[in-house]
Amino acid sequence: MNTNTIGFGIFLGVMLLYFFTVPSAKPILKTFWKNYDDTDDLANKEASGLILYIDHGTGCHYLCRGVFDTLVPRLDKNGKQVCEYQQKEEKQ
Repeated sequence: MNTNTIGFGIFLGVMLLYFFTVPSAKPILKTFWKNYDDTDDLANKEASGLILYIDHGTGCHYLCRGVFDTLVPRLDKNGKQVCEYQQKEEKQ
C-alpha cells in the first residue's frame, strides 16, 4: 500500500466518525437519510428545512435551520412554547 491510500483511508474513517458522532452533522446527514419529523409535510414528502430539537430534561421543543443557527422556541397555535411534559401534566 502506498502512503496516499493509507492517508485517504484515515481521512475517510475520521469523516465517518465525525458524521456519526457529532450532533452538528445532523443537518448534513438529514440530506441523505430523509427522517421526517412533525415540522415536515409528510403527505407530499417534503422536508421543511427545520431541525427539531427536544430538550430531554424539560420536553420543550426548539427549532433551527442549520448547524450554526440560533435555537428558537417552537410555539403552538396559542403562542405558547410546545413542551411535552407540561402538556402531559395539564391533561391530568
